[in-house]
Amino acid sequence: GVAAALLRLRVPVVSGWRANVLDRLTCLVRDCWAKSMRRTAWPVLGDSPKRRSDLCFQRRFAAPNVSRAYRAYFSNMSALVSRLQAMAKERRRPGWHTQLLRELGFGFRDATTEVTYEELTAFEYERTQLPRSVAAWCRVLEAWRVSPNATTVERALARRVGSRTRAPHAHTILNAAEVRVALEAAGLSRYFRPGGV
Repeated sequence: GVAAALLRLRVPVVSGWRANVLDRLTCLVRDCWAKSMRRTAWPVLGDSPKRRSDLCFQRRFAAPNVSRAYRAYFSNMSALVSRLQAMAKERRRPGWHTQLLRELGFGFRDATTEVTYEELTAFEYERTQLPRSVAAWCRVLEAWRVSPNATTVERALARRVGSRTRAPHAHTILNAAEVRVALEAAGLSRYFRPGGV
């Protein structure tokens, strides 16, 4: 497979992941990859939790585009909170994502560079976050054995500074209001983005 070929070629690896555990879990549910939560969370196409969808990962390639109508539904708030707490605890352990990739059989033996989606894209949402993103992209280039020029990286990123707006979780979670209440009660409200559909 691809992973085996990368290993043989000793390709430098960068491990990327989302720091926002609610974003990550929602994505896993929408793509049908959260197998341990199948009884309490599932993808929905439309406005009813009964309209389960089997598009899963294929939603990304569906025509017509169903992205706005395709959301996760969480039926059990205690199960959701427990899973998010476990994910948040796991992410505080250094090197957790690299270890996970090894456990999944990717077999990377060399040290990998870890970077978050939020670091890489921060500049697209807030102008003040440009230095943070420049530093993250420089780490990626260094991991690929390229000597980065921070000025050049900044110039490249600057063209898209402030070009995106963070979407509220109501766009990706059908029962977002219920989820918000549960997260607030559990002290996890920092992961929830408010706003309407």
